Amino acid sequence: FSLCQALPSLEVLDLTNNTMENDFVESPLLKNIRVLVLNNCGVTWELIEKLKVPFACLTDLHLIWNKLNIITTPAGNFVQGFDTLRLLNLEDNHIVSWDEMVKLSYLRSLEQLHLNKNKIKHVRYPSNLPSSGSLGDVAVPAFEKLQVLLLGI
Repeated sequence: FSLCQALPSLEVLDLTNNTMENDFVESPLLKNIRVLVLNNCGVTWELIEKLKVPFACLTDLHLIWNKLNIITTPAGNFVQGFDTLRLLNLEDNHIVSWDEMVKLSYLRSLEQLHLNKNKIKHVRYPSNLPSSGSLGDVAVPAFEKLQVLLLGI
């Protein structure tokens, strides 16, 4: 990602079809990148967790065709960070359980969640989901700002 540092006006980075190594070494903060496209890059959610610090200002994250099926969370049951993320595109992956999506329910700015062409059979909240999550010292309702949910086949 040193190229991104050399291009300070760069806002959109599309790395589609480039293999990403999951042993990613942390990079410096890339605060100008707003849109990151990692379609068909073989990424896992573990790698995405490592990207949330250097790409702290992302508004759009596209992860199409990555064979993702689970969302792993190191800090508990819910994904934290990505405070400016408005659009998360997980289309055409291998997600089968809505429970994996519930882990994204406390992303503070998430407005659009694209899940077309996955294999989710049921969309429901588990009975043990808290009515609000505590992120730091602020209570937030689940999917507080979600306006668009795409679940097409």
